[in-house]
Amino acid sequence: MDVGVIGVGVVGGAVCEGLRRLGHNVKVHDIKLNTKIQEVLDTEICFVCVPTPSRQDGDCNIDIVESVVNSLNNNNYSGIIALKSTITPGTTNRLAERYPDLELCFVPEFLRERCATEDFIYNHDLCVIGTDNLDTYNKL
Repeated sequence: MDVGVIGVGVVGGAVCEGLRRLGHNVKVHDIKLNTKIQEVLDTEICFVCVPTPSRQDGDCNIDIVESVVNSLNNNNYSGIIALKSTITPGTTNRLAERYPDLELCFVPEFLRERCATEDFIYNHDLCVIGTDNLDTYNKL
């Protein structure tokens, strides 16, 4: 399957490596790599793994997540957008309301930084998928 990953830090890097090892064709977009969002537009699923730094009040700053989703919308992305970034409750629903043509879901990642790839590949006894779309659930 053609899979996109936006943001290849600790989480995104582990997702890329893990999906490649599972035989998927992984396409990447990361501003630090000077790539373009167009790299991931022809994928069936796109994992969003961008930073969400803490604000002073402790909430997550989801500006980068919102920017990525907006960019995917503006480029008519037609696959599933799986948010892996840390986000506050209700964010996925708010984004889905704002972008009704996109198929959004939340798939949080549970891994440790020093062994992120191994955790992604081998420690998936439980996979949380936040969606009400059965087709999306089955693809993930």
